[in-house]
Amino acid sequence: MSEWISVKERLPESPEKGSLPVIIASYSSMRKIYHIGYVEFQKNYFYDRYNEKIVIDDPYWQITHWMPLPEPPK
Repeated sequence: MSEWISVKERLPESPEKGSLPVIIASYSSMRKIYHIGYVEFQKNYFYDRYNEKIVIDDPYWQITHWMPLPEPPK
């Protein structure tokens, strides 16, 4: 099972082609809650399902951690 990795510690490695699917944890300091979501990492940036770049230090939903997706079931 994967462990959460802090974005301050390191980011995922960008693949040469395509993208790397990952799970992120974002924290809202205004709402005092975490949100967990699926994104893709490419060219050193996270992208949402609409292929829009997500800013790591967004003031409303700051990305704090990430983890690779687990292996699919057999």
